[in-house]
Amino acid sequence: MERAFEKLPSNLGYLLSKVPKWFSKSTLRREAFNNLFQVMDANNDRRGTPKPFQKMSTTRWLVRGKVIYSLLVNWHELKAYFSAVLPMADASCRYRARELHGMFSDPVNLLYLEFVSPVVTEFERVHSFFQATDADPEEMFTRYASQEFEVPVSFWSGVLQYKSKSGQQPFKELAMYDLSCLATPTSNAVVERIFSTVTNVKTKVRNRLQSKMLDASIRIRMHVQFQGKCCTDFKASERMLERFTSQNMYGNLEDRDDSEGGDPGEGVEEFDLLY
Repeated sequence: MERAFEKLPSNLGYLLSKVPKWFSKSTLRREAFNNLFQVMDANNDRRGTPKPFQKMSTTRWLVRGKVIYSLLVNWHELKAYFSAVLPMADASCRYRARELHGMFSDPVNLLYLEFVSPVVTEFERVHSFFQATDADPEEMFTRYASQEFEVPVSFWSGVLQYKSKSGQQPFKELAMYDLSCLATPTSNAVVERIFSTVTNVKTKVRNRLQSKMLDASIRIRMHVQFQGKCCTDFKASERMLERFTSQNMYGNLEDRDDSEGGDPGEGVEEFDLLY
């Protein structure tokens, strides 16, 4: 996601970052925007519209789509707000207010967000669906096979190849961004969770736990977690019981030299928990 956003023009990145920061540390600014929003929506037709106060995050990728959407639905209100703020802004923030007002006055920036928002929203919807720990694989396959999540790659490839009469590619940056989004892997959430599991297993008390024993403990924990069971509900198969012998688990203890820092889990063999 981060690499895909690098394909956007730099001024849009500035817009997505600076607008939430403008409101983040000032209650008066947020209150002034809310008052302006109520004036422009006198009939309360847009009640429940998200305000542009949510900040960008370098680690929480799924926040980016919400930030884009909040700016898009509040575009005209933000344009009016910075138009009113600019004459009254002091020297410390006048330059930033002038830059933001100029960006909201540029229809090209609005056009970019209009194109990008549906793609990012769809991408993040798919990403959050595949990120779920307890997701049903059959349901995931069924929904994906039904092309519910399909975004036309051929369409954006055509946009990328489009050239004007002068030979220029006016939508190259936009198409490159969308194709980069579509090429991004769905999720690495499961891999990230393993680090927390390792921290819980290899504690300061068990600091000499070696690789094979640690691997076996993590496999058991992850299996129990994905099955939605407790360790007390786990039932070993006959194949597991047959392999629970001192020879398989610890090897030949007489040949092990503990003075050389032997691995207490060196003889532990990997086994398939599904059997």
